[in-house]
Amino acid sequence: MKRIFTLLALTTLTFSTFSCSSDDSSPVVVNPPVVKDKLIGKWDLKTFSMEMTAEGQEPQIIEDQSVEGLLVMQYDFKEDNTIDFLIQQGQQAEQSGTGTYTKSGNSVTITLAQTPQTFTLSNLADTKMSLKMTEQVPVNGVTYTTVFSYNFEKM
Repeated sequence: MKRIFTLLALTTLTFSTFSCSSDDSSPVVVNPPVVKDKLIGKWDLKTFSMEMTAEGQEPQIIEDQSVEGLLVMQYDFKEDNTIDFLIQQGQQAEQSGTGTYTKSGNSVTITLAQTPQTFTLSNLADTKMSLKMTEQVPVNGVTYTTVFSYNFEKM
């Protein structure tokens, strides 16, 4: 009988030690880690693609054309929505400075020299980014549509 009483006392003590108390019913709030936006950082243009179409004609396509030795285009996206840029084409004088950008979903608007350009982020990974832009230009009554894709790597 003494053995049963001891076993019953241990069982009661075990359950009372590990049972839930009344204040455990509130949910535990765990703040998710802050994920730094993948866009933040310095990016270097590596290749571009272009598809130009005139009304009623076959498109002219250039795919993954390397810019090495032809064009330097670097963007440095900062957390405060400013962007430093460097652009140099061949032997021409380099253009550099600071602009601004806004990102909303998969759209990025970059404003350099008070001229905004809106791009679609068609790919944004840890080390690669693609910006796509569509431009329509009427020439002599014919509308030319050009889709540019700029492929960057993080520096």
